[in-house]
Amino acid sequence: MGNTIVIVEHNKEVILAADHVIELGPGAGRNGGKIVAEGSPETIKFHPDSVSAKYLNEKISLKADTSASLQPGIVIPQSQCQ
Repeated sequence: MGNTIVIVEHNKEVILAADHVIELGPGAGRNGGKIVAEGSPETIKFHPDSVSAKYLNEKISLKADTSASLQPGIVIPQSQCQ
């Protein structure tokens, strides 16, 4: 339908179903913020610097950090959401 949806997701099935993936990093929080890899899930799977590639190729597993708290993130002004 031409819609764009932006989500932050770590679920493998959701990532693999995406049309386009942007991996930010190289770490979280203050250590992140740069584009590490970008493209289709198949492209990401072969990116040498991508942690997501290791996850999608089952070389690593992710564990939820239950001690993490939500911090301010990307803000999209209402005027740009039309």
